[in-house]
Amino acid sequence: MEVCKICGGTVSRIGNVNVCDACGNRWTTENIGSSCTDENKRAWEVLRNEDFEKATELFNNLIFKDGVDYEAYWGKALAENGITYVIDLNENKKIPTFHTLSENSFLENVDVQKAIAKAPADIANEYQKQAKLIEKLRIEWTTKASKEPPYDIFISFKDSDKANGIKRTQDSIDAQDLYNVLISEGYKVFFSRISLRDKVGEQYEPYIYNALNTSKIMIVFGEKPDYFVSPWIRNEWTRYIKKIERNEKRKDSLIVLYKNINPGDLPMALANRQSIDYSSFDASTRLLKHIEKVIEESKKEDSNLTLSPNKMQEFKKDFDYYENELGKITIERCKNSHERIFIPREIDGKIVSRIGKECFIGQSKIKQINLPDSITEIEDLAFSNCQSLEKIHIPNGLTEIGEEAFYNTGIVNLTLPKSVKVIGDSAFCHCRNLKIAELSSGLTSIRECAFQDCKELERVILPDTLVEIANHAFC
Repeated sequence: MEVCKICGGTVSRIGNVNVCDACGNRWTTENIGSSCTDENKRAWEVLRNEDFEKATELFNNLIFKDGVDYEAYWGKALAENGITYVIDLNENKKIPTFHTLSENSFLENVDVQKAIAKAPADIANEYQKQAKLIEKLRIEWTTKASKEPPYDIFISFKDSDKANGIKRTQDSIDAQDLYNVLISEGYKVFFSRISLRDKVGEQYEPYIYNALNTSKIMIVFGEKPDYFVSPWIRNEWTRYIKKIERNEKRKDSLIVLYKNINPGDLPMALANRQSIDYSSFDASTRLLKHIEKVIEESKKEDSNLTLSPNKMQEFKKDFDYYENELGKITIERCKNSHERIFIPREIDGKIVSRIGKECFIGQSKIKQINLPDSITEIEDLAFSNCQSLEKIHIPNGLTEIGEEAFYNTGIVNLTLPKSVKVIGDSAFCHCRNLKIAELSSGLTSIRECAFQDCKELERVILPDTLVEIANHAFC
């Protein structure tokens, strides 16, 4: 019997369209563009089993082999955002849920847009409907997360082992003892068994998302090798490692505590991290010393991203800004520029996340600008025609560079972090001093004329993750 690719529910066939009775998703009985039927089925099966990294890889392979497979683009968007469908007991149907919450709009996701553009009209309409539902949910959850308190430490552990009939693991018991020790030392600790106990009946992801974002340290605790790679635990430490790779967290801030196992049996991604045998006599002392060191260093780094009260007053006079519906700040307009500009990470306790459209356009004085890693988006024309601008730190949290964002600037060297997915149309067009462009792994799309008329460009490093290099990108 045919099952829904997305949620596994029962399917009804209407003409040449399959319609899921559970989640409402639909697709044509034959995706004419795809010649990789078995691989397509495998990718969806992996996604339903919540192995999001593997599913992303499989959908990427399908896109590479067959660029018109709209299902592969839709599947990739779901996988990268950790989206599966679960039963809503109130309405007895399946609805989308997040396993990995993102700050970025699902509606504006490049793969979502490609799926809609390439799908037949009735399927495209369903994608639009589902994308709006997912985006509404994402905003609700991120808003909820933004109201939660920050943490110092996140403890990741396996609470139960239902497959083996264990309601509460020894890991959970020992991890709670550790939690009590850390609380007594004055740290704010996220320990799901306690931190989420008043959230019964609610989706937990907004609270996990907030804890992962705000914690300065993650402790991964385990007494069985298999527990370290169980889906939820792997999901947590994988997300944290990605934050380390984007320089959002310190490299030494992930600590592996193991007990009664061979450290060689740890997953490869954890084996080279700071690790402590928790059965050793001095384990607690070593752990507390390391935590203290990381927390203190993190505080120093945080202080470097803030302005003194006097400097903040000057900044507020020089810039217009506004707070969006998620409580994040967009820098809207530079009214008075200087040779060097410093954008703070926070304004009045609110995170600065975006450089707005035309914010610095035509500001000829600026030679250097420092942006905090809290910036996730640089909008269209943000630095266009800043001809003296030679140096800029591209934030490690940035995901998209808007159209003509750095058009006709004086940038000489460009290094993009792994977080950047899209370089917009003409983003670096007419940057005649640009010599080196290092485009890191993670980039999927270079839009039209992105580096057009960069006459001094000597070296470009292109990542394997690229799916699209549009017309005249490097002419």
